[in-house]
Amino acid sequence: MTRGTHNKMVRYGGINTMRTTNILRNQHGAMFSMDARIALVVASILAVSLGGMQMSRIERTKVENTDVAAELITKGIETYYISTGITTVPTSWANVQTLVFDTGLVENQTLNADAWGSAWVYDTCTETNVSIDGIVVPSVQYFAIYSPGKDGTNDSGTGDFLTNGSCAADYGAWQPANDDIGRKFSTLDIEKSRVKVFRRQGEEITKALSAYEARLFTENQNYCSNKLALFMAGNAAQDPANDDRCDWMDVQDVNQANPNYINSSSRADDNTYDIGEEGRANYYPRSSLENQNLDVYYVPDLRTAASLGVQATYDVGAAASATNSMEALMELLSLPRTYAVDPWNRRLRYNSNVTNVGQAPFTTSIEFCTTPTNPATCG
Repeated sequence: MTRGTHNKMVRYGGINTMRTTNILRNQHGAMFSMDARIALVVASILAVSLGGMQMSRIERTKVENTDVAAELITKGIETYYISTGITTVPTSWANVQTLVFDTGLVENQTLNADAWGSAWVYDTCTETNVSIDGIVVPSVQYFAIYSPGKDGTNDSGTGDFLTNGSCAADYGAWQPANDDIGRKFSTLDIEKSRVKVFRRQGEEITKALSAYEARLFTENQNYCSNKLALFMAGNAAQDPANDDRCDWMDVQDVNQANPNYINSSSRADDNTYDIGEEGRANYYPRSSLENQNLDVYYVPDLRTAASLGVQATYDVGAAASATNSMEALMELLSLPRTYAVDPWNRRLRYNSNVTNVGQAPFTTSIEFCTTPTNPATCG
């Protein structure tokens, strides 16, 4: 083909084929440019989507961390209540910082704000003298703690949103609102557990007192019965009438409400033994609340006129370390010394002669008081 033939315009079907080729070439370039734009748009969409996913993951982590923080702080306050507060929880966020964070009950100091850096919202209320299974406990504590969430708005209550006047109802109705994150806690279950401990403690003290009284009475009854038997067999030295453990009262006073005992300075021993006379004495440990003469009480192997003054009197006001304290009384009864204090940190008040009588039967009582020397403070 010659050059002339190569450069010749050729028509086919009315269309200039060279021009058509150029058009096709131009269209091919346009298509490539469109693909690139689509790819750029898709890439942009993916970038926005991935960025949104990343932000969503960060926010989700903040929500989770704040939720965990609220749980840890709640546990710290609970631990404080059980071990130290006994009947109170921290009443303000400043108290939480001092009593829970600063004491190490919550070790991570960064938890004193939520994941967005906002302050926690905290409120408490108290219900006093609550009856649980027939036992009146000093109080039940309620509190709520929450984060205002990502938007930083307190949607779940501000100020005194748990009020003492409607404490249980407010607590029951409270829930974190909108994006707020929080916890609420009540000491009711702790108080129920304490009531069980209190019942068991009281029952064991009562049983131990009864067992102590019965053991000493039986011991002395057997002692006097044996002496009487020996005396009746002809052994004059075993005359129970000459033994202060057996001959307790002047015979003239046996039927009186408040008889004088043989070792009382106002009366003399008539040297007469009535069978069972020893049963009129008080065999319980003597309490400092007792108003009767020391001679009302039986003390094994010390029942002589010269030694009555050393009879132990367990003092409801004595310090725990004293030899005549309520703790020492628990030891006498073979009980743990800790039984002298109840689950609410009240001290034992023991009375060995509630009705203040001078002869059997005797009535004892136990109760726990904030100030055991003052009955008005018991409860």
